[in-house]
Amino acid sequence: MLGFIILSFGVTLLISWIAKLVVLRWKYARFVGPETRWLVNLHQFGPDRPLELVKLAQQYQGKVFRLYVAPWVPWLILSDPHSHKLIMKTKDPKLDDAYYSLAPWLGQGLLLASGKKWSRNRRLLTPAFHFDILKPYLGVANEAVDILVEVMAKHADTEEYFNVMPYISLSTLDILVRCSMSAETNCQTEEKSTNPYVEAVEEMSILTMERTVNTLHRLDFVYNLTSNGREMAKNLKILHDSSAKVISDRRKALADNPGEVLNSKYRDFLDILLTARDEEGNGLTDKEIRDEVDTFMFEGHDTTAHGIGWSLYCLGLNPEHQQKCREEVDKIMESSQGELEWDDMSKLRYTHMCIRESM
Repeated sequence: MLGFIILSFGVTLLISWIAKLVVLRWKYARFVGPETRWLVNLHQFGPDRPLELVKLAQQYQGKVFRLYVAPWVPWLILSDPHSHKLIMKTKDPKLDDAYYSLAPWLGQGLLLASGKKWSRNRRLLTPAFHFDILKPYLGVANEAVDILVEVMAKHADTEEYFNVMPYISLSTLDILVRCSMSAETNCQTEEKSTNPYVEAVEEMSILTMERTVNTLHRLDFVYNLTSNGREMAKNLKILHDSSAKVISDRRKALADNPGEVLNSKYRDFLDILLTARDEEGNGLTDKEIRDEVDTFMFEGHDTTAHGIGWSLYCLGLNPEHQQKCREEVDKIMESSQGELEWDDMSKLRYTHMCIRESM
């Protein structure tokens, strides 16, 4: 009797799941998209999935098209600015499923948090993005970009194509590590960085993307048994242990000598998080600070690098606009003696327009 009850329960759950799947597939059938195989799409693509997704966006330009990353998980991908505008204006809650692969790393930072927690932490972090705070960081960015140009110079006379993204990604990572934790890195100049934190950030960026587009890896118990799952666990330990140590050491230094931070040339992101207080005088916990630092590292370096790469790609497709940007930059750099200054940013009007159009 017990076996019959268990079997009946299992069959009922299966029928319910199939019914929900049929309804979901029927709802999304109105959207165009590539044909599915075994009820999913992404396994059809090769190892260069991001480029193939760009090609699909070009194929369905001006439309909303769908992909199935799992039989029960459809993605709707927007390829026209009007749809993007409508979505960006909404205040709908975030979908946990969209960020599941990032949750072990980023926790409840601003990207994944919602509701009152997001609102409180957003208010506490607002001072970090004030112009007076950002201005001193321009010197850090100039130094990192000088290294970037020097490293890429070896390709200048070859007249051969090369992939700029690895170089740009390392440059933005270099800037973020310096600005967020005042730590020096050699990630742009060494073939393999000797900084475990930098290596772990790079590895995690790749692992989270690979997990996102792998249907079976969406299941935790399956993913944890894979080599990627074990590699992610190892890198998470490095990242979280490193962040915890830096936060603990800096909190102690602030308690011992608060004037050192307040009077320093510039306050890094971590200092701002440690000194932030809400209306009731409460600050962020070490866990909350770690989540925000990890979120800042991921979004700041990975998203920015891809935005820069895409802008360069668009300029390469439109050489007449590329030339105008170059002339504008050359003119400003000559007057600034080769060092970009804060006031120069507002003079790059045409370059700003091209960057915004690329976004």
